[in-house]
Amino acid sequence: FQVLHNGYGFKMDDYITATNVVNGQKVGWALGAMMYEINTMPWLIEDKRALHGLKNVSLPIGMVTFFLVVVISMLVSIFFVFYRHHKGGGRRAEYTPINR
Repeated sequence: FQVLHNGYGFKMDDYITATNVVNGQKVGWALGAMMYEINTMPWLIEDKRALHGLKNVSLPIGMVTFFLVVVISMLVSIFFVFYRHHKGGGRRAEYTPINR
């Protein structure tokens, strides 16, 4: 899209038709030649985050939120267990040994 629209100036309402035959002649060689040329080009991968000033952002906000919810839930659970144990709700009935 970018090559056709911005590079070659195609309009949004222009139509492109893909075909294998032009004037009765097969043009499959053109597709092969195009693939060969594309694969021999020196590709440079750009970091899109750097373009928007987001270089240091690495985790999605959903993942961070999930992690925080899990950690807070674990802390609340641990606090509740210690609170119940300290308050006496965690005690079991005392053991009375059998006298013989």
